[in-house]
Amino acid sequence: MPGGESDAGAGPLFVVVHLGRHGGGPAFCLDLTAELVALMGAQHVAVYVNAEADNVDRYADLGVRVVTQRTYRSAAGVVGNGWRLAQMWWRVRRLAPPGRRVVVINAMTSIYQSLVVPLAVRRAHEYVVVVHDAVDHPGSGHPVAAVGQRLEYRRADRALVLSRAVALQLQAQGFSAPVVVGALPPSSVLRESTGTRVAGRRAPGPTPVVGFFGRLEQYKGLSQFLACAREAHRIGLPWEFRIVGNGPESRWADTALGRHAQWQIGWVANADLARVLEGFDVLLLPYTEASQSGVIPLAAELGVPVVVTPVGGLVEQVSDLACGRVATSGGPRDLLEEVGAVLDLAARDSIRASAHAAIAATRARWREAVKRAVTDTPEPQ
Repeated sequence: MPGGESDAGAGPLFVVVHLGRHGGGPAFCLDLTAELVALMGAQHVAVYVNAEADNVDRYADLGVRVVTQRTYRSAAGVVGNGWRLAQMWWRVRRLAPPGRRVVVINAMTSIYQSLVVPLAVRRAHEYVVVVHDAVDHPGSGHPVAAVGQRLEYRRADRALVLSRAVALQLQAQGFSAPVVVGALPPSSVLRESTGTRVAGRRAPGPTPVVGFFGRLEQYKGLSQFLACAREAHRIGLPWEFRIVGNGPESRWADTALGRHAQWQIGWVANADLARVLEGFDVLLLPYTEASQSGVIPLAAELGVPVVVTPVGGLVEQVSDLACGRVATSGGPRDLLEEVGAVLDLAARDSIRASAHAAIAATRARWREAVKRAVTDTPEPQ
């Protein structure tokens, strides 16, 4: 539906905002919108999203009102397209009219969005910010984004977080608004994937594949992953180590350490996600820091066991989804021991059996958290 003046009809209006173009942000925004439609009805939901988002056409299936916005495509464009900030302010005001209960939900921060939306939301309306990361990951962060984060936190009436680890980080930062703790279920992007086999590979092949998938960032622990590969090869384990994704840490590919793994560098389309993940016998995520990972629920749904380091929200994710094991440290020997454990056929069958029920419970917990966050229901004691 085209943008324009909103209906000031009876009933609340829930406006979901995310202005990212690619990756996990647009996927999460779509899933959050679908949850709100299931809870509140499409007539009470609107979205404000990037006109070039990967999944912008999918909102038509939900029957919600859609307003789109162009932003920028490069670092230089952040400055060159600054005039769009005024346009964004006006569109937020029109989407959230006075005289009606309106809840504006920031699905995931982005630079332009966080500078404008918290200031544009009327004081009489409610503002809910979904906090994916309360602190910058090592190797990431931007001064303008830090300003936007302060505006978000100052304006927020409530926060929705996806792990207890992030809730504790917010508490340590002195965030004073109520915080609703939810969980991150498997993303709907798997529905776009081809050849999905819900059960995954039951038994490893003669050369088990230990895989890494995701944005190749400093905090993802690619050097630890490669150290595991080197150690495995040194002690004669017949395992293949495979890295799929794109980002600055692809610099390791041309090093002596990097040659211990097979690299598939590049963007992975949603249609190929299942094929990539089901090509692994184990997903190894040796992060050095983490809030939570969107890859873990995807692997759980596809029946691919996960091994993680004991950092941030990864521990609770693996526990809540019953989808793998947590190493005692980030050292190669500890990680390889856990990988070997989940390559055992009986262990893999046990993980799959447990994960099925755990995923259903995680989805129910997610829906309840969304409901509490947008209806101002107190956190259960």
